[in-house]
Amino acid sequence: MKLLKDLRHRLFYLAVTSPVDGLLTLGQECPWTIWPKGLGPCSHVLCAGAGHDISFELELSKKFCCPIYLMDPSPTGQKTWADSRHFTQGITFLPFALSERDGDISLGKPLDPVEGSYRTLPENDPLHLRVPARGITSLLREWGWTHIDLLKLDIEGGEFCVLDALLNSKIPVQQICVELHHGKGFTTQGKDSVRMILRLLSRGFRLVHRLHWDHTFVHKSIL
Repeated sequence: MKLLKDLRHRLFYLAVTSPVDGLLTLGQECPWTIWPKGLGPCSHVLCAGAGHDISFELELSKKFCCPIYLMDPSPTGQKTWADSRHFTQGITFLPFALSERDGDISLGKPLDPVEGSYRTLPENDPLHLRVPARGITSLLREWGWTHIDLLKLDIEGGEFCVLDALLNSKIPVQQICVELHHGKGFTTQGKDSVRMILRLLSRGFRLVHRLHWDHTFVHKSIL
């Protein structure tokens, strides 16, 4: 059974992945691969999820001189920011979760206490932390953004509702870096990741890079 599942997994990604030349990987412990063309001082960059490593955001800001909004309401993310703030010129930190709407959401305790990533969980889960959240569309309206050049989502299960809200809004996005979470400890399953990948492909994105559960989608209009 496991061999069959692994084969289906490999065949699925062979079918949906379209690698391109010219990609760039930034970051140390938690690196991300991006399409660098077009990024610069006027780019709109939103990164949700700081966790215990913001080397990607630091390198991105330094290389492209682009202003970055970085969001993370968790104790882990806020400590990482506090420890790094002397090196974060050009990065604005917001202690909010990114979600599909404004309000509060529940976060579950990290599966790995050392790694420290708090998970998005239903409100009835007995292990949770209530944190303030901003809906992605209302946040973009507040900023006056009519598009996003780069969106990074590493928000431990919350990425599905954010992407659904964004795609429903039809706000143009040039590229998306997202870790898709599912399985034990999360409210989502593998079929949810498959559904999201297929939905992004149907909206004109190409899956140009994947490492484990980290995915890079670039809209065909900028390739």
